[in-house]
Amino acid sequence: MAEAVFNLDQPQPGQRTLRVDVFWCRGEGEDARREQARRYADELARYAYSLRNDAEPIGSVRVRALEQRVNYQLNYSVTRNEIRYETGDPFERAWGERLLKRWPTQFFAQPIESRTTDYISLFVCGGR
Repeated sequence: MAEAVFNLDQPQPGQRTLRVDVFWCRGEGEDARREQARRYADELARYAYSLRNDAEPIGSVRVRALEQRVNYQLNYSVTRNEIRYETGDPFERAWGERLLKRWPTQFFAQPIESRTTDYISLFVCGGR
């Protein structure tokens, strides 16, 4: 179940907004990862709120669990803190790089090629 942390009230018509999910990995030590994910999401929500009038703001931030059975799938296998974004989309790539600059020692970049429109995932699954 996702926990909404931030939702942009009224995006402008035709305005492109970014959706961000902050996942925490289930398994041993999950309580600490869940709390850490919430802290990142809260910080990101404050940042999003400060940018709400930008041309291309963050539209939503949610906290979600990454179930172990899902993480064992080939497309996931997350064992560290990562920011995943679509490299072929300049909007997502720019946001991914912006978030990496915000947390340069806490997350690794994990560019992906699967298309998820206007969406970035942060994974809190280990240390950096």
